Amino acid sequence: MISLKLANTLRIIGNQKCLRYAEKLSLIRENDGFYFELRDANINQQDAILISKVLTNSNKVEQSRIELFSLSYNSKIVDYGAQNLIGALPHSVRELGLVRCSIGDQCTKALSKFIRRSNHIKIMCIEDNKFNFQSKETLIQLASRKGNLMLVI
Repeated sequence: MISLKLANTLRIIGNQKCLRYAEKLSLIRENDGFYFELRDANINQQDAILISKVLTNSNKVEQSRIELFSLSYNSKIVDYGAQNLIGALPHSVRELGLVRCSIGDQCTKALSKFIRRSNHIKIMCIEDNKFNFQSKETLIQLASRKGNLMLVI
């Protein structure tokens, strides 16, 4: 069960916020959808990669349980950690939050690919990062073509 796998990974990361959230995740029933919201939890690039490995190594049915994914206000995630996370996100995610995660232009390709492949994404909040004008324009154009995606950048 993906919520238990994520809980175990958060226990490995081991900071207080992760440990508290791991307990919350471990209470989720097997077939329930859930929100993965771990904001301002001092998650860094290596932690993001650990979380992305759980997503990658879970089957599509397990992945489909995640409806919202937010690691906003974790400024140590940076581009490489975010690229791994974005590439591992399931299609079921309706809302994505990576606000103030110190990500920038190197994530534009991964975000663009996610926007194109996801039929469920409705809200993407990626403001207060390091995107240049061209990257912002690329993502805004993709979101507008999607029609049902609210992008906050």
